[in-house]
Amino acid sequence: MYPHLQAIGPAAFGENLSTLGLDERQVCIGDRFRWGDALIEVSQPRSPCSNLDRRHDARGLARQLAKSGRTGWLYRTLEPGAVRPGADLHLIDRPCPTASVLRVWRGSMNEDISDTELTWLADLSPLASEYRTRFRQRLDSRRRQQDQGALF
Repeated sequence: MYPHLQAIGPAAFGENLSTLGLDERQVCIGDRFRWGDALIEVSQPRSPCSNLDRRHDARGLARQLAKSGRTGWLYRTLEPGAVRPGADLHLIDRPCPTASVLRVWRGSMNEDISDTELTWLADLSPLASEYRTRFRQRLDSRRRQQDQGALF
């Protein structure tokens, strides 16, 4: 779709940490990794923005990535520490094995997800508060609309 984009290497999308063999279907919100001496936790899907389009001179690239679910994810630092170049990333805990980054991303993009799924996402404690708040607001808005509909 974007023939002028050659093989895109690490940091092409502005990421600070690139990995091989991990993707949004496998990585879960709340996953904790030991990286050198640091402990990091997956906190949310990354939201592709139009900066990608400009950086790569590829109009619609961010939209295409968002549609595909290939968004990447963000980590929060739980324990800072030294990380040497080439340090391995070791998964040490997966408290939410059904909370893949892809599932959360699709939930954020799909207006038709069930109330049960919205509730689950809003209550997903390792998920960044910004996402949980958005899911809670959507659920509250639906309930208000249902209540108003019941009045008429």
